[in-house]
Amino acid sequence: MEIRELTTREKKLLIILMVVSIVAGTYHFFYAPQWEERAELEAKLEESLQDLELSSFELRQVRLLREEIEQLEGLQGEGVKFLEVGERNRVIVDLDEAALAAGAELLSISPAVNREEEEYIQYPINLVLNGDYSNLLDFIKEVSSFDYLVQINNLDISSLAALSRELNFEIEILGYAFKGEGD
Repeated sequence: MEIRELTTREKKLLIILMVVSIVAGTYHFFYAPQWEERAELEAKLEESLQDLELSSFELRQVRLLREEIEQLEGLQGEGVKFLEVGERNRVIVDLDEAALAAGAELLSISPAVNREEEEYIQYPINLVLNGDYSNLLDFIKEVSSFDYLVQINNLDISSLAALSRELNFEIEILGYAFKGEGD
């Protein structure tokens, strides 16, 4: 069978088939590998971006930690005293005495897990007190008179009854100790 014997319609279909074959072959051999390579590169780029975000977060944490260390060292340079390493119990006893002096009822006191950084240790202690606002203010005044640095980190006030003067105070207090001081 020769091309001359084909009808015009068969010749057109044959030409269309050849064009489609050439386009499909070109796509399969030239463009498909490029698309696969592009997909791989996009996956690597996405992974690199995630790594960069994680690194950026870690760098931000390091920067914040350095700023906090600088602030604490500045306070130390100004004569502010810090706890000795391992003096968590001193903070607990002092907080108990402060609650008693303020006239507040100490419902619970619970030390949390120490937060150790390169230069310092935080001793977090959670308290639940019962009293009125003047008891809270007296308690804060007592805490501020400690001879070492403490920070009231969280304070949550809740009322037991709608018109009652009795309030519950949930407080997180942080005591600070530089590692170099008590070693």
